[in-house]
Amino acid sequence: AKIVSTSLQSKLDGGDIMRTSYNASGTVTGRISSSKTLRDTGCNLQNIPEKLRRYFVARHGKVFIKGDLSQAETRVVAELLKKIGFPKLWNKYRDSKFDIHNWAASAIYNKAESAISYEERSIGKLSNHSGNYGAGPNVLVAQSIKRGIKINNVLGIGYTFSKHILEARHQQIPGPRKWWTSIERQLQK
Repeated sequence: AKIVSTSLQSKLDGGDIMRTSYNASGTVTGRISSSKTLRDTGCNLQNIPEKLRRYFVARHGKVFIKGDLSQAETRVVAELLKKIGFPKLWNKYRDSKFDIHNWAASAIYNKAESAISYEERSIGKLSNHSGNYGAGPNVLVAQSIKRGIKINNVLGIGYTFSKHILEARHQQIPGPRKWWTSIERQLQK
């Protein structure tokens, strides 16, 4: 019902044109978001479920593109950390095959990156996204449920495991905590 009401029943422009408005500062994290237009037409085109995307057809002579910057946020973190004396992550990204989510999962599960499963990689990804922003264990628990992450077919992760995830990430990449401390000091001044 939600998919139908938010995507398929949206008002169209000109009878058959789906539009959206992009909001440059639309999220707390600074990512671009999208929503209905000012004329109350269209919808959030960034969250159209994969199975519905085939119903959208580009105009004659036009094409759709899908853009996604590979691990963009963690690349920015790597650059920031390099500038404050923690080049480890930046050096890892010099290898074009480096996958930070597998690398994080290898520290969490204490096993080789090549042995990381899809499920374990999703935990690594959660640790990176949450770890970049100083999230606590409760945030990881909530995000794991929101993102549909399952461990042994059980939705979500527990508080104790969340603490382990964050500590494993800190051991692997200690720079962010030091960077946050310096930012907090600047803000207090």
